[in-house]
Amino acid sequence: MPKQFHTKGKPDDFARSYCEQINQHLAATNRFASSRGTKISKILFYKTDGPTVADVTDKNRYKNSAIAQIQNEMTDEEQLLVNDLCKANKLSSDSWLIKDGSLQYNPRFSNIDQAQWNNMRSNYKYVVGVSKSFDPDLLKNHEGKKLSQIIASLKPFERTKAYKYVSKHSNGMTFAVWYLRLRKSDFRETHFSDVVKCEMLMLSPSHPIKTVTIDAISANLIREAYPVCYGADTRWANHLYPVYLTETFCKSHYIDSNIFLSLF
Repeated sequence: MPKQFHTKGKPDDFARSYCEQINQHLAATNRFASSRGTKISKILFYKTDGPTVADVTDKNRYKNSAIAQIQNEMTDEEQLLVNDLCKANKLSSDSWLIKDGSLQYNPRFSNIDQAQWNNMRSNYKYVVGVSKSFDPDLLKNHEGKKLSQIIASLKPFERTKAYKYVSKHSNGMTFAVWYLRLRKSDFRETHFSDVVKCEMLMLSPSHPIKTVTIDAISANLIREAYPVCYGADTRWANHLYPVYLTETFCKSHYIDSNIFLSLF
């Protein structure tokens, strides 16, 4: 909701009270919500002025600000989930987590306070970020040349060297980044089809991640690429099968848009 919607008292108190009003109304008037125990548990307030509103002439600027706030919450939930896994001792040198996409979270786009955000980065020792889409010209080799040609010429099951990358978006945190061709394919649409970008957070930039670790991770990622979801979408060649299967399972449980909108 827009920040101006909150007019009295502390924002948290107002949000809690208003959630109770919404839930009472849903329970009394909406059969779908009441039968499934659907409740609103949190309200996020978005700004309607200042630097977060890029173009004041854009008629969708409030909608875009609201969507941005929701996306912030989603990435925060990802980090909190990793935090819970660490607390439960689910991650170790024998139990790694694949994160679909980059690990380069931006603290500017977070609803978590800075101290908690910084502390949670230590949870990523046994997490690998794997991106199906990437900018092949992001990094340069030791000669200052762009990597796109090197990536495009990768042979099946081959990887590039691992490069140290300091991310401006993640408070200057350092990552080990390498590119891996997952499979041998005769149906390659582009030179970058079936190549994924792999990332690991370097908790100590002065201590590089060992080659044997990166090789082991790469070998296991190749194994996770099979069986293959041929033609399931335009990026089928870049999919890790467990990730694809998890996405498919989650999407099969989405509430139909018309039903969801009827709640409001």
